[in-house]
Amino acid sequence: MHHFVFGFTICLLLLGCGDIKTMQEDSVIVTNKVMQSKDTPSGVPFTGRVVRIELEGGFWAIITDEGKKLDCAVPQSLRFHNQKVTGAYQVNPDIASFRMWGEVVKLHSLKPLGPIIKSYKNQY
Repeated sequence: MHHFVFGFTICLLLLGCGDIKTMQEDSVIVTNKVMQSKDTPSGVPFTGRVVRIELEGGFWAIITDEGKKLDCAVPQSLRFHNQKVTGAYQVNPDIASFRMWGEVVKLHSLKPLGPIIKSYKNQY
């Protein structure tokens, strides 16, 4: 009985961890894994800014111009606090985040608006 419980627990752990890479990817390229919305095939468009949030050890995220908080994998090349960006995203209801900040999304596209200002004051 103990072997069955142990095996079952291991199976659940492996199944639950199957797509962790999705949140760790720095890529914003659309792949065949991304769910496409019937209304907007390229995702929900937005403009906003990249921010560094100092919770849970700190992480990078996006706040849209409308004030929506997007919990996503911000590419390393755009990780500058208050960097203006534009892009498109898809809400990903199948993934939860331990951050408990904003809505977990998968970026379809992301590009800077204006120049990227690389400064020691805004890069962590």
